[in-house]
Amino acid sequence: MAYWFNEIDNTVDKDFNDNFTDFVYKYYGVISNANWKDVILEQNFGNEKTALNTFFELFDLFIANVKPTDTKKIVTALFDKLIFEQDEMRNKLGNEFSFILKDTVELLKENATTTFKYDYDTILERLNENAEQIPELKTMLIELEKQYTS
Repeated sequence: MAYWFNEIDNTVDKDFNDNFTDFVYKYYGVISNANWKDVILEQNFGNEKTALNTFFELFDLFIANVKPTDTKKIVTALFDKLIFEQDEMRNKLGNEFSFILKDTVELLKENATTTFKYDYDTILERLNENAEQIPELKTMLIELEKQYTS
């Protein structure tokens, strides 16, 4: 109200109110009816102190207009390609196909059993480490990242 009474343009607050929740959803790769506060708190396992620090980190990224990469969509899209497009993926990846499929499944399984939810950032980081040795995988991950960075 103070901005309105004093005729001050406050695009940051308007942009925050209109877009921050979507930014948080994309950052974490979640689909939720929860507000941004609840999502950040959940992602910090209920720890309010780290959630507050995380809020300020996310707010800085939001203000800097950083486009979040939806790591969940990248990981699940790669997994879907490996499962549902096996012939095409075998052709692209050659002898590495079985290793990549097995490793991706293991990363998903290992991550789910240690954190009780998927940490797609960590999974993608590990896939990118593997991609340093496998150029075809690196190309696929770069294409997926371009597709899922908003």
